[in-house]
Amino acid sequence: MTMMKRRPGSSHPQAFALVVTLIMLVLAAGIAVGLLVNASIDRGTSRSTFDRYQAELAVQNGLEAAKKALMASPAAGSAVTADDTFLVTRIDGPVMPLTPAPAAGPTPSYYYLAKAQAGSASKMDYYPLFSGGASVTNQTIDLTAGATRAVATPTPPPNPTTTDLKAAIQIDSGKTKILKTYPELSPWLGAVSTQWIEVVDPNETGTGGTHKLPYQRYSFWVEDLGGYVDASVAGNTDDTGNANKRPRDQSNAAKRYLTTPAEVALFTLFDPAPTTDSGKTGADLLIGKRDMQLTTTTLKELAPALATPDILSPNVAVRLISDSEQALVPFGYGYKDEGSQTAYKLQINDQVKTGGAAAVQAIAQKINANLPNFGPVRNGKLTTTGLDYVNSLAASIIDYADTDSDATVDPAPNPTYRGIDSYPFINEIYVMKWWKSTYQKSGTWWVDIQMDTWAEVWNPSNQTIPSGSATIDIIENHTIQAGSYSYTFGTTANDLPGGSSVTSSPTGPATISVPTMQPNEYTAYKVRTDLFHFNTGVAPPLIFPAAGTTSMPLSASLLSNYTMKWNNNLVDRAGSNTQQHIQRASGSLRGPPNYIVSNKNWRGSYPGFDYTINPGNQTADYYTMGDPRSAFSIGSAQVPIAYDLGSSFWVRNNRSNVPATQIYSAQRPSAWPDSGHDTATVSTYPGSGAPASVQDPPTTRPASAVTEPSKAPATISNTGAYSSMAELGNIYDPGLWNIPPDTSAPPRWSDITKSDITAASQASANYGGGMTLHIGRPEFTLFDKPGTRAWQLLDLLHTDARITTKGLVNINTASREALRALGANVILDRDPKKLPAGTLYPPYTSKQADQFADAVIAARPFLSPAQLSGMKIAGGTRAFFGNSAAWSAPTQPAPTEWNDSGNEEYFAKVYPLAAVRSRNFRIFVTGQALDKSNNVLSTSSKVFQVYLKPARDAAGKVTSQTVVNTYEAQLPL
Repeated sequence: MTMMKRRPGSSHPQAFALVVTLIMLVLAAGIAVGLLVNASIDRGTSRSTFDRYQAELAVQNGLEAAKKALMASPAAGSAVTADDTFLVTRIDGPVMPLTPAPAAGPTPSYYYLAKAQAGSASKMDYYPLFSGGASVTNQTIDLTAGATRAVATPTPPPNPTTTDLKAAIQIDSGKTKILKTYPELSPWLGAVSTQWIEVVDPNETGTGGTHKLPYQRYSFWVEDLGGYVDASVAGNTDDTGNANKRPRDQSNAAKRYLTTPAEVALFTLFDPAPTTDSGKTGADLLIGKRDMQLTTTTLKELAPALATPDILSPNVAVRLISDSEQALVPFGYGYKDEGSQTAYKLQINDQVKTGGAAAVQAIAQKINANLPNFGPVRNGKLTTTGLDYVNSLAASIIDYADTDSDATVDPAPNPTYRGIDSYPFINEIYVMKWWKSTYQKSGTWWVDIQMDTWAEVWNPSNQTIPSGSATIDIIENHTIQAGSYSYTFGTTANDLPGGSSVTSSPTGPATISVPTMQPNEYTAYKVRTDLFHFNTGVAPPLIFPAAGTTSMPLSASLLSNYTMKWNNNLVDRAGSNTQQHIQRASGSLRGPPNYIVSNKNWRGSYPGFDYTINPGNQTADYYTMGDPRSAFSIGSAQVPIAYDLGSSFWVRNNRSNVPATQIYSAQRPSAWPDSGHDTATVSTYPGSGAPASVQDPPTTRPASAVTEPSKAPATISNTGAYSSMAELGNIYDPGLWNIPPDTSAPPRWSDITKSDITAASQASANYGGGMTLHIGRPEFTLFDKPGTRAWQLLDLLHTDARITTKGLVNINTASREALRALGANVILDRDPKKLPAGTLYPPYTSKQADQFADAVIAARPFLSPAQLSGMKIAGGTRAFFGNSAAWSAPTQPAPTEWNDSGNEEYFAKVYPLAAVRSRNFRIFVTGQALDKSNNVLSTSSKVFQVYLKPARDAAGKVTSQTVVNTYEAQLPL
């Protein structure tokens, strides 16, 4: 192998060293450059992190500002939310034109806390729940019937101009300041205009909107979650084939009037067409997995069918925290007890349990103190009859709910009030007088006259009356001239001169054991028989009666009377006037030569039907409702009703001898102001011509006289408690008014547009009956003003001292969809006999649910949920609830006959689910860090769900409160 050798003096080692040196220099330069680059990146990262931190600080500042807004402490006085009388309202603003235009969205909305000023100022103050808004005070409250909107509202903030760079958000790399409404909201919410609130460095020396140092700014917008349907509570329709039916338990009477938020038909948010959940809406999935409803996003996992497109987020809310508010008397109506922590709403169920005079006075005092004009305006002429209007209402409020069928009656000899309960009323009463014989005794002529008293009692209520004792006392004062003496058919010693006497069965007032009476049942009783032995004072050889005379004259009188006690309580009588009770027309009793059955003389009347003050007039002067509940108070005399063709024992009063076109031809609950249904009329009157015309009424029910319980016109609970104060709409109204009937044949009072009580109406003690408190139906015009509306009683009385807010919907802020679901929840089944049968379309249909939602939006804000009762059809002047016009449709007519409870049922079922405030909110906040030249360095947007948490003492009074975060999330820019 040949080896190579280095030659002496070679230069290779120096060249190699040069190369190595060059390489090291390159490496050093690279390291230096790398170090310089890394240093630059670190500086940039540090700067970015710092800017981001500043933006996050701005978000926190914005959140704290929003929390402060939720307290809303005016310059003077305590926080608006310091008790349970504040309102949360929503005002819709103009649509924001954006560039570039976003997807079509709803109208932007702005939320305010609000509170009416104390006393009778009729002013409202608003406090904004968005950044940059100013308080708006002294807005007018106009509660007159003609007001378009009861409460004036603030003007929403104006849209920023395209040249207002400080109102813009810089989000693109070119910092072109694209105008975009702020803050960043969810896609289903309308774009809103709020202001930036700057947070400047304490060392800032710039003025006039200029900056010499970097600064922060934030913007916030608060949304009321009470305007959403609570997914953790709402349910579905009552369908036995559906596992997720509404919990409408009607197993007992107490639950029949109970409405809970679980009855809100959740499925109607997702599919408004069907009557029941089809099982395809996804609502059943939500209800079946309530324990997994953690966030709105979670709901999309539970019901994926509702996630694309997203119909969950715009309609339902989760993680809402409920409260137990005090039942305080609301502000805005001028109530004496408004907002009082010591005189809150009267706990009516406590009064029902207490009962008696103490409870009557407690209820009456609450009403009179807060509604001093209520009784004086509404009573008509009731006070002239010795009865007190408010006390009478209070007694009926107790009797409606207590567990017995006994009346709450003033124990005084001349009672000033009587309550209406499920006890029988005298509906028809007849007295038969028969001259049976003439004979001599003790040297004079005597006559024997038999008097039989018959009465029909009626249970007009929807409750079965348990067996009880009816004590009926007939006080007859029909003067007969028997020879030298005048007799009145009285049974006391003063009524029986000359040694006359009477044999009575029974002795004294007749006590009748009334067995169980079904709703709407009519039952007839022979009350008593009196055989009078009258001394004529005519001595032989004179003849009595004188030759050629075959009768004894009867003189006209208005003094005959009756009273009825039910279980020892006075419940019925023939009027309140001490001189006018029952008219007995003049005539005569026939006797010789034949003392025969056909000589019987029948005289009777229909309580609450026809009245007169003219003893010589055999025709009624005052045609009234035919409601026997009014007979107790009317101050004139019941007119005579012919027996042979006018009596109708065992059935509804009807007179075959009066043309059917006449108002007094029959008792027609369908024509009453608060209408009911007419039961069948059958011929139970004996008929004309002897012997039929003098035949006694049947002592047992005729086969044709069928009781129709479902047509009972009056509603009584007798459950021991009120489930909802909306039940006050069932309370009998004892006011005495001459309500003009319409021009129908026969005339009616049931159309309030024609048969109204107005300022021109005549208050009269000669008319009454047929009315309940108008709560959930149009109010009479004269009463439809502040201080005299029946629904205002709901602001003064409550079932207990607290109100549970779980699942309630704030009608002042709810979206149209949420309101529609609230209105669509109603199942109208209290009147199974409404006519025409099957024509009442239910509220879940588009026509009805949409009209409800639109009417609420047009009328809000509401000062209290009770104000819903007087709500008008959107764009109109007529009331929404109880108005047949609100139910009309081209293919489906409105009901033409509907009982009072059924008519008011829609309101009665919505009212317990409605609120005017809430304590659950969602806060959208955006914070930005900016340099001194107003360039945005970093932006952060977040959403928070918060609860305005009150601390309460044992009585429920708010002693302090904090805003608690229950959820937060980062929003995309």
